[in-house]
Order: sequence, then C-alpha cells, then structure tokens
Amino acid sequence: DDQTATNATSQTPDEAHPSVEALFARLRETSESSDLPAAGSELHEESSSGGRPTSHGDPSGDAVRSQRGIVIDLVAMQPSSGAPALEALAEEPGTEAEEGTSESDLLDLRDSLMAPIEREILRRAKRMLADAENEILDRVRRQRKSSSPAALLGEIEEHSNVLAAALRAQIREAQQAGASFAGTPLGELAEASGVEELERLEVEWMILPLYTRLSRVIDRNEDHSEGRPELVSQLRGAFREWRTEKISGLAGDLATRSFNLGVMGSLGPSRSVCWVVDQGGLPCADGEDNHLAGMLLVGEEFPTGHVCPPAHPGCRCVLVGSDQ
Repeated sequence: DDQTATNATSQTPDEAHPSVEALFARLRETSESSDLPAAGSELHEESSSGGRPTSHGDPSGDAVRSQRGIVIDLVAMQPSSGAPALEALAEEPGTEAEEGTSESDLLDLRDSLMAPIEREILRRAKRMLADAENEILDRVRRQRKSSSPAALLGEIEEHSNVLAAALRAQIREAQQAGASFAGTPLGELAEASGVEELERLEVEWMILPLYTRLSRVIDRNEDHSEGRPELVSQLRGAFREWRTEKISGLAGDLATRSFNLGVMGSLGPSRSVCWVVDQGGLPCADGEDNHLAGMLLVGEEFPTGHVCPPAHPGCRCVLVGSDQ
C-alpha cells in the first residue's frame, strides 16, 4: 500500500492529467482487450433469475457495469478521423427552414395589408385612363386639321393632377400599411414627404410614358379626314395596350413603393432595415444582391442604388426592420 501511494504521488502532471487524445487512446486499448466485452456481449446478457445484466462473478458488478458502459459510450462518441463533427452541428436541419418560414410569414403579412390597396389603385388608374381616352379621342375627332400632340392630348400637368387626385387616398393608405407592418406609427411629416415623392413617380411611371407613346402616334399619322378614323383607331390601340399590358404592373410598382416608404418613414433614419426578396414566381437578381448587403440604415443605398423596393418594374420585395 505504501508503495502504491508512493507511485501515485510521484506521477508527473502529464501522467496525472493525461490529454483528451491520450484518454481516448487508452479507452480504445481497454475496449479492445479481452477483459472488456464489446457492446452487445455478455455485459448485456440477462440472467435467468432476474433478467438484469450480470457481471459474471465480479464482486463489484454494478460498478464494473457502469464503468464499462461509460467506456464503450465514450469510444463510440469519439469522432472518427476526418469526421466533420462541427460542420454537422453547424448545419443542423431546420435552421434555413425557420428563416425561410419567417420571411415567408412577413411576405404573407405584407400581402394581406397591401393587396386590397393595390387593387383599388389599379381600379382607379384604369378609370382615369378610360376617362382620358374618351376625352382625347373626342378632341381628335373634332380637330381635323390639328397635328400638335399638345393640342390633341392636352397639357401633361392636367393629366398628372387628375391622376394624383384619384390616387392620393390610396397611396396614403399604402404608406400607413407599411408603417403598421413595421410596427411604428407614421408621422404626418413623413407621410407628406412620401406623398410628394409618390406623386412625382406617378408622372414618371404612368403619365410620361403614355403621353410619349400617344405623341408618337399623332406625329406619324397624316389622317385629316372626317372623324379621323385611322388616327382614332391607332390611339385607341395604344390605350388598349396600356390597359391590358402596362397599368396593372405599374399599379403594383406604385403600391410597393408606397408601402416601403411607409416602412422607412415609420422607422426613421436611425434604424436599420434589410431587403427581403419576394421572387413572386420570377427571379429577382437585383433583390438578391440587395439582400446580401444585410442591414443598412434607413435611406442608405443598397448595392443596386435603390433605398427601397421596387428595384425594377415588377419587383415586389420589401424592407424589414432589424427587430422584425
């Protein structure tokens, strides 16, 4: 006993506290020796008397069983050479799904808030377009000799003012919906600033392109006959193209811009937002680039040069605050 105590106290620190690698090496040697049965051998056999595992005559059977079980478990748990244990833990299933579900929920919430407003914007824009068509075609029929687009189409400011008045309530509502989405009330100053920008975009996106298209039709036409049926037909075709192919997308763009300006206005310049991509059935490369930029301060330009969606016609992405 004295000799054993002497040997124990004379161990070096490395021997007294072996490394993890040394422990596992020792455990392997122990598990491979004849004294230690492998998992599933007689260590787990049931005795005929009570069905409990037996130590086969070992006076400290319970302790041995416990120690052997721990040894076997430790050896089994040690990663094999080259096993990507950390990578496997870092890539636990469910992480991406949870993030995707979160973004999907946010997009669903955005849709529920914005969809009815977008429909009303579209309805009012179509009504304004129909009224403008009737007015312009009536003027064309009455002015047989006039070839001036300004005389036949009217002043561009007139159409801009009519459209602004028709959509003002809806773009305000879309901004408030964006503020509700962000969870912060929208102040009057931020709302007024947003309305001013949106009415400028109405002219840029809706009025100017159509006015330019109609002006070209008039410039290229030489019909001065009674009622000018050829010119009327060409102008009607241009209006029909806008009603069926253009106006729906433009209404969605305007609603998207209004909603995201509401998000920005409610959060303020000291808060951060990220660009959440809404593929909407179509790839959105610009949105993906902006999403990779991560969190930016409100009003800071994303990689595409935009401060908020849409980044292109048809873009339906959305800004999301850092705490959402």
